[in-house]
Amino acid sequence: MVSDPLSLAEAAAARPDAVALIGDGDRLTFAALADRVERRVAELDDGPLVLSPRARTEDVVTLLAAVSARRPMVLVHPRASAVERTRRLSLVEGATIPEDTLAVLFTSGTTGHPKAALLSRDAVASALLAHDHHTGWVDGDRWALWLPPAHVGGLSIPLRCVQGRAAMVLRDAPFDPNEAIAAIEARSITILSLVPTMLHRLLESGWRPPAHLRVVLVGGAPLDETLRERALDAGVPVRATYGMTETCAQLATATTGTEPGVGRPLPGMEVAIREGEIVTRGPALFSGYLGEPPPFDGGGWFATGDAGHLDDDGRLHVSGRLDDRILSGGENVDPLEVERALEAHPAIAEAAVFGSPDPEWGQRVSALVVAGTDDVAAAIASTNESLAPHRRVREVYVVDALPRTASGKKRRARCLDLATTLAPLPKRGA
Repeated sequence: MVSDPLSLAEAAAARPDAVALIGDGDRLTFAALADRVERRVAELDDGPLVLSPRARTEDVVTLLAAVSARRPMVLVHPRASAVERTRRLSLVEGATIPEDTLAVLFTSGTTGHPKAALLSRDAVASALLAHDHHTGWVDGDRWALWLPPAHVGGLSIPLRCVQGRAAMVLRDAPFDPNEAIAAIEARSITILSLVPTMLHRLLESGWRPPAHLRVVLVGGAPLDETLRERALDAGVPVRATYGMTETCAQLATATTGTEPGVGRPLPGMEVAIREGEIVTRGPALFSGYLGEPPPFDGGGWFATGDAGHLDDDGRLHVSGRLDDRILSGGENVDPLEVERALEAHPAIAEAAVFGSPDPEWGQRVSALVVAGTDDVAAAIASTNESLAPHRRVREVYVVDALPRTASGKKRRARCLDLATTLAPLPKRGA
């Protein structure tokens, strides 16, 4: 009986000699990992810990030490630029983080500013148990940690492995499909968490998974039906999943590759549809955004900003965003945040950022710009240096005026249509 799903000490007591972590040059049992974590706890500074973790042993040890010591973690994406890092950390500077907080993660909002989401220990523990009841574990499970631990999807993997007494397999390198295929075979990986871009690249490499791979969770962006069918044809045990930072990762997950939509909500979580928008409540819901009013209604419901519907069997179908957020390679990009960066450059008078369809990334970041000077290409190159790679503008179209409503608001829905009639600005040096 697991009394605390977050307790590495309990996992080590239950299965001391079982493999807990496999990395480049590392292979630790639960007893050895618990010993490393205990020693790291003694080295931690007081107060919240600001971390930019990657999928490597020392970073995972620090994450688990923070959890063990009940120190809130403030997680910043390791690919965030210096400007983005400063902007995010300014949200927590001088703020009081609730004691029951396990982690503060930054989300892309709809106002042009990131928000600091508070994930409580109880909410994360509830999410771990819900995953356990829904997907379950088998002896010898090994889960590949290929997602950034600064994201809720990546952070969840080592925590789930502690709860399930399973091994995590680390790889700290840019995703390479051929190397991933080799690792799945050589490391006997049984569970994968992928974004659709990663799945696309694996299939493009001719991947047919080994028999020991039993679950491939695909989330972070909608799983295109064509991509799902390709995966099933190749024998991939794919399961569409849907969630977000605010639900401590998974909210709904399919039980098979052919189950409609993204399956039913996980145990304990409720989902409803209000005016076409997905709303949810339950024990795995976050506590709110630091320094902002509670984002819940009187009944405790949280509006996700995603459009969708429930079918007659209670399965959730997600049809897209209700706002203008861009999903590129499983990463959320707030158009307003990118626009502000572009318009801060004197060579760009105005900008409207939007997502263009992309067969590999789902969407790529594109922009219509009104030039302030002649050297727009140099301005784009300079601005991109201040943005994380997934937020950088990939296609630019110079226009005389942005499409606007009668009240003067930017009409991003018209931007893509207008862009299809224009030639993109040549990239600098091309």
